[in-house]
Amino acid sequence: MPTVLGAVIAALIAAGATVVVKRMSRRLDEATTSKTVAESRKAEAETVSVEVATARSLIAEIKSMMADQRAEFIERDTRREEQMKELSSQVGENREQLRAVRTAFASHAMWDNDAVAALRQHLPSFPDPPPVHFD
Repeated sequence: MPTVLGAVIAALIAAGATVVVKRMSRRLDEATTSKTVAESRKAEAETVSVEVATARSLIAEIKSMMADQRAEFIERDTRREEQMKELSSQVGENREQLRAVRTAFASHAMWDNDAVAALRQHLPSFPDPPPVHFD
């Protein structure tokens, strides 16, 4: 009987040890799973951090480019406005000069006609003056 009792005790100890080993294995598996999940989250967070840094860098670069373009557009617009003012001024001066030429031509027209008439008295084949057109 002592051998049976020893076998039963050994079986109970073995069963208890099996239960303890299974529980510890389960805890070890849970801890390993938790560690793996934590490492995955850490890697994901680092990836997101790199993506955020890259996005911020791109945004800063784009803002800088936009500021440069804005400054260039303002400079071009300012130059264009100055050129338009100069052009308007030049057009105004040209109109004044054309008015002065027309006035001078009108005042000279009578004198020119008298001069051609006087020339024809001495040289009857003297041609008519060329026509003047203001377009």
